[in-house]
Amino acid sequence: MDARVTISGNVGGPVELFTTPTGKSRAVFRLACTPRFQRQGSWTDDQTIWMRITCWRNLADNVAESVNKGDPLIVTGKLRSAVWDDDDGHHQRLEIDADIVGHDLKRGVAVFRRVARTDDPEDADSAEQDPQELAGEPDALAAV
Repeated sequence: MDARVTISGNVGGPVELFTTPTGKSRAVFRLACTPRFQRQGSWTDDQTIWMRITCWRNLADNVAESVNKGDPLIVTGKLRSAVWDDDDGHHQRLEIDADIVGHDLKRGVAVFRRVARTDDPEDADSAEQDPQELAGEPDALAAV
């Protein structure tokens, strides 16, 4: 069973768009989530949580064209754990394979522009990804 999550936050940097060896699009960006709470009558920021977000295919192309650093977003997808070893030791981080990405309209306004559909089933939006798609990509295991 997949762990599905929804998270909101601000984009922490530019969206990076890649093309896999099989020609599929992959977009990656970081989302900063800073919980706020009231303490003794004043608002305080808690520790910022950084989450790596990965999008595939049509969603990746649309995110790369629509999302900029600082944008408030809401992201829904599958929670994943990435684990790897390198010269610096053993690493692990949580990531979200996004199914849905949208601007948080509580914090601003947006203009929607529909993209022409294709009938190619390979273009269907899906967070399901074959690990072989990452082979040979420069940041496939790099820490964000």
